[in-house]
Amino acid sequence: MQNGKKTLIIIAVALVAVVAVAAVAYGALAGSKDASLTSGAESAQGAGQSEGTENGQDGAADAKDNEPIEAPDFTVEDQNGQQVSLSSFEGKPVVINFWTSWCTYCKEEMPMMQSMWETYGDRVQFMMINATDESRETREAADAYIADGGFTMPFYFDTDGQALSAYAVRGFPTTVVVSPEGNVIGYVSGVVEEEALATALDNLL
Repeated sequence: MQNGKKTLIIIAVALVAVVAVAAVAYGALAGSKDASLTSGAESAQGAGQSEGTENGQDGAADAKDNEPIEAPDFTVEDQNGQQVSLSSFEGKPVVINFWTSWCTYCKEEMPMMQSMWETYGDRVQFMMINATDESRETREAADAYIADGGFTMPFYFDTDGQALSAYAVRGFPTTVVVSPEGNVIGYVSGVVEEEALATALDNLL
């Protein structure tokens, strides 16, 4: 992989294999800087490194086919403690971003996500999902980071690991792009390039 962020390409991602490794996903968390959404249907197998480390490896496996894959549903808490499901946003593109306050690359990416939300937030639903395990990552730490950074995006808290398991998240940040029809069209483990994400969303609008 070349240095720097790789270009995000609009694709369908096979989450069948992702679900197969979901049982170990939450316990194998690591950061990843460089990443891309590659063409074809793929899984996130091989994305994880040892817990607490950061790496520059793409989380995608080899492409297999281009069949649309339905995005697995999940329920998380919003900042007011209300339960919110991914499926409630069907009919609108959704950007799901998994992050933690201790992740260096999440902090690098967050201002860009704020900028993207300010540009697309009236047409695209952003779900900034914190991996709130109340161990390494607490709600207090997440709230403090959000407040200190002045971020105003919609933030959610995955307190039981349901969302992380549904998408076999093994590194932070991880971003998933879901079409208005509810299909996964992109998956990246690592920092997303702003121009690439903008192109992805423009193609959905």
